[in-house]
Amino acid sequence: MADWLVQNQINAKAYSGDSKGDDRIDLENALLNNGVKALVATSALGMGFDKPDISFVIHFQAPGNVVEYYQQVGRVGRGIDDAYGILMQGEEDERIQSFFIERAFPTQDAVDDLLQAIASQDGLKKAEMEKHTNLSFGNIEKALKFLSAEDPSPILKDGTTYYRTAIDYQLPTERIERLSAIKTGEWEQLQNYSTYSQCLMRFLAEALDDPLAEDCGKCANCDPASTLEIEIPQQLAINALEFLKYRYVKIKPRKLFGGSGALAAEAFPTYQLPYKNLNWQAEEGLALSRWKDGVWGDVVAAGKSTDQFSDELIAPMVQMIQSMPVEQQPKWLTYVPSPRHPTLVKNFAHKLAGTLGIHCSDAVTIALEKAPQKTMENSFRRSENLDGAFAIDPAQVYGAPAFLLDDAFDSGWTFTVVTALLKRANAGKVYPVALTSTSNQG
Repeated sequence: MADWLVQNQINAKAYSGDSKGDDRIDLENALLNNGVKALVATSALGMGFDKPDISFVIHFQAPGNVVEYYQQVGRVGRGIDDAYGILMQGEEDERIQSFFIERAFPTQDAVDDLLQAIASQDGLKKAEMEKHTNLSFGNIEKALKFLSAEDPSPILKDGTTYYRTAIDYQLPTERIERLSAIKTGEWEQLQNYSTYSQCLMRFLAEALDDPLAEDCGKCANCDPASTLEIEIPQQLAINALEFLKYRYVKIKPRKLFGGSGALAAEAFPTYQLPYKNLNWQAEEGLALSRWKDGVWGDVVAAGKSTDQFSDELIAPMVQMIQSMPVEQQPKWLTYVPSPRHPTLVKNFAHKLAGTLGIHCSDAVTIALEKAPQKTMENSFRRSENLDGAFAIDPAQVYGAPAFLLDDAFDSGWTFTVVTALLKRANAGKVYPVALTSTSNQG
């Protein structure tokens, strides 16, 4: 969003929890001292942030409830006469809020998986739990935090190790359902605010139990003449779509084949990949889109559903590949085959290579059909699930640099493992490219 504003001559910067500490301070000071026109921020911009002359607060996506909205939009106009608070909403807002509401608490299956692992190993450190469960690190942390707060608790922490207690435990489903219903009600209240026909300020005040709530005379409902005229030129919408078409996602290579030498050995008994080998590491690559991003990501999703990627994706993939900084231009391309869709990536790879004017090699083949990677919830399970899955035909591996194509990039493990196998077979540098990214990383 910040890049789009900059492209349209608006001095904007991006601010989130991923921003480094020193950068966050610099960005906050830039906003305080009017060094930027807008700071495009997540809720990481703390509640204590105070700038009396903020003239607008625009919610590009709706917060989860009226209280959050009031706290955030309430920063506007504290020390000036005229200011605007604008709430934008899209179809994705409800999906986002539903996602967080549904995942606020651990599931019974996750709790059972974790408790069984802790009991079977006679105690586990947090770092060891991925290996013994099919839970992501985030879900492990969420479950441990929830279970530790239960009274009586089914787990006991001694130092850095968690142990199973004798408590026969079941999730408090009634309490969870009650709390989830409260969250859902809070979201519905914000929806009611967005469609409210009377004083918006009074709605907020009454929602916060203000006994002095009264009509403000200033909001869009009290004073329709104050409503902003918003007209979107068609060309601007076209420009925005073009902008989204070239927001490539970086594919950063994994540097290690496991969290430790022991974990790498346990994950790869067939391939015997070491803990670390820089010579077998992929180069940085690119993905064309994000899954269902409204542009190319939608075209990719449609192709997966019909088992054939559209030729419409060839030209943008070529443009993306030609934009990649490579030391030496790759002379060939290979791809990651799918056991469940054997022609999907293969056919597209041959068309793409033909358009690029390079050779397409069928160097990578399926050796053993494993469970889909998307069913693996953590790093250890994803790496372990790939061991023995692929075979390399050395006669179709060349010493020159190559592009390695997959339809989707997520954790990076597939690119990591296949690259190692190719380089062990004496391939040159390997540059991963993907049609889309399903990763939640930046």
